[in-house]
Amino acid sequence: MKKIRIFCAALTIAAVGALGGVAFAAEQPQSKLPAELPQTKIEQTEQTANQVVEHMQSGYAEVMEISTIEMDSEFIVVKPEDGSYPEIRLNIGADSRLLDNKTGQEVKLADIKTGDRIYVYYDLAMTRSIPPQSFMYLLLTGVDEGTPARLWTVESFEADVSGDLVITTDNGGLLLRVPEKAWQGGAPAMKDGERFLAWYDIVALSYPGQATADRAMLLLETTAATYDVVDTAADDTTAETPLAASTITKTVTVKEVVNTADEQYVLVEQPDGAGDLQLNFAAAGENALLVVDAQTGVKLDLSSVQPGSQIMVNHNAATTFSLPPQSWLNYALVKLGDNPPAGLFKIEKFDENNDSVNTFRFLTNNGSLWITFSFESLNDGMDHLWGLQDYVLAWYDVVMESEPAQAVADKVIELTEPAEYAQKAHAVEWREKYYNDLQTSKLVLGDQVFTNQIKYATHGVPLVPARLVAEHLGYEVSWSPSLQVANLNNGQIQTDIFDGQEQFVYSTAIPGAVGMSAPTQLEFDGRTRMFDDILYVPAELFEMLGHEVSVDGDTMTIK
Repeated sequence: MKKIRIFCAALTIAAVGALGGVAFAAEQPQSKLPAELPQTKIEQTEQTANQVVEHMQSGYAEVMEISTIEMDSEFIVVKPEDGSYPEIRLNIGADSRLLDNKTGQEVKLADIKTGDRIYVYYDLAMTRSIPPQSFMYLLLTGVDEGTPARLWTVESFEADVSGDLVITTDNGGLLLRVPEKAWQGGAPAMKDGERFLAWYDIVALSYPGQATADRAMLLLETTAATYDVVDTAADDTTAETPLAASTITKTVTVKEVVNTADEQYVLVEQPDGAGDLQLNFAAAGENALLVVDAQTGVKLDLSSVQPGSQIMVNHNAATTFSLPPQSWLNYALVKLGDNPPAGLFKIEKFDENNDSVNTFRFLTNNGSLWITFSFESLNDGMDHLWGLQDYVLAWYDVVMESEPAQAVADKVIELTEPAEYAQKAHAVEWREKYYNDLQTSKLVLGDQVFTNQIKYATHGVPLVPARLVAEHLGYEVSWSPSLQVANLNNGQIQTDIFDGQEQFVYSTAIPGAVGMSAPTQLEFDGRTRMFDDILYVPAELFEMLGHEVSVDGDTMTIK
């Protein structure tokens, strides 16, 4: 993939590649990171209500605000108990149902009070206003005692020998048995696509899951409401706002990790007493779980997810009604430290109009967030290769609620493979130890001081003349004109070097002895170069050969 190079002397940032969205599919267990979230909008629609059930989220919530009769629209503002959002405004339309969980009877909005505990079903599509807004399908009161009714769509059904209906629902994930006597108002004339409520407590942990309803009622098929999204931050004018991704990111405690041929999941304890959650994942293949070290950005394997540890997870907002509830795990961040990252982001677009030399900006989160970062916030060196569709971890505290939203990151890390990270870490260590803002100009060899003998590669790698340094350190240097190779030999070890060399090895020079080092690649772009017919090598090469290389102010010493 074509990349964009970011370094200190850059004057512009050019975007390359095609723009891609970032989001995660809400209810697709076979989805991988990143699955694309359909770019639907909250707008006027006309479809049967059962067509949108699969795009719902549900949960307990506290009523914080209720629209008054003077307002143009009906809504409630709720605080979800699972902590997924501080508050959500749920817009009420013609097809919204308000029912008593105990009786199944209709209730009025006027009967609901602030502070009430309710159970709500609402659309996964969410605006990015404050608070975010969604459409409410069902509100249940009287949920302090007993399990809330589950709202399902009939995908298929059949009657068994006893006359009970066995309904397939939840995208084929649940077989729900409803005895004839359990139907409120009598057994209905069932057909595919019907919406119904079912009350039950236990789900067998098979696949599909299985449950038996104690009570059920059919909901009349209606046409889904048409409604506009009102952006409360825009002076009460109707505004179209981007959707929030239908995923939840939270810090949880690992209770169990199961990785067998039949099951792959992480059982976690959610914060604030929200209970356990089973997060399913794929252990291998194209959809394999992405596990990342939150401090370094290094991709890790599943063994780094240990029981008792705290991890940050991103999972689909939609969950099953099994015990415990289940969802699909998109990624996990481990080794959180004191300040876990705000999240994992995909680079969708670079700001081509950015005219700053030291700050950069990219668009992410499905086009809804600009993240700005400075050169100093990069943790992996002066030079960095980034491209569209790459993933980064970003630390930030404040988000400006503009459109798109904006944040300034304190630290940014690109995801890397372990070998790549080891190379970058070595480069950073070398720079911290030997690189002094390109001001090092004196080279000390023994009791002699040389000036203007240190040169620098494009990315700050200090280079020294091979023959001059080697001979002062006691090496015999020979040159092969035909091979264009220099040999350095001090009687104990020897190495061959040539122009453009990127990997270095040394072997024993003791007659009759055998031994050779593994090939070593020095700092990024740490290769040999010719200047005025003199072969220069990275100063680090002599450290690899067992010598001490140090920098003090403007002076480098090799001994």
